[in-house]
Amino acid sequence: MAVKRISLAFRGLTEVPQEIVDECSSGIEELDLSNNRIGDLRCLVHFQKMHSLILDRNELTSHTKLPFLPNLHTLWMNHNKISNLSVFVEKVAGSCPNLAFLSLMDNPAAPSYFNEGTLEQYTDFRSFGVFCCCLALNCFE
Repeated sequence: MAVKRISLAFRGLTEVPQEIVDECSSGIEELDLSNNRIGDLRCLVHFQKMHSLILDRNELTSHTKLPFLPNLHTLWMNHNKISNLSVFVEKVAGSCPNLAFLSLMDNPAAPSYFNEGTLEQYTDFRSFGVFCCCLALNCFE
């Protein structure tokens, strides 16, 4: 039976181990890389069946390159270093055309009660994020 879910959380990783990429990437649907030190996601290009990706508490920024992941529908990137929402959302929208759920709690670009943001800032953040995704996906045509 092929492995469909892998957790590599809490391992101090800076990248996905090559043996995981080589042996498991073609069948993985859910990948948890939370609580590591990952800043480069290019190796995820090999995980084409993946639909859920957890990247909480890593070293990801607004400029981190996300490969094309056509089946990804759930992406958690809470507690990272994402500071520019428009740059980040444009990258995500271009790389993940089927994304339905995106969580960015406790990033500098995502004001909330967790990082002393106001309700108005949070509402503006959510509206802007939805608008940017719609622009990137050409929803207004």
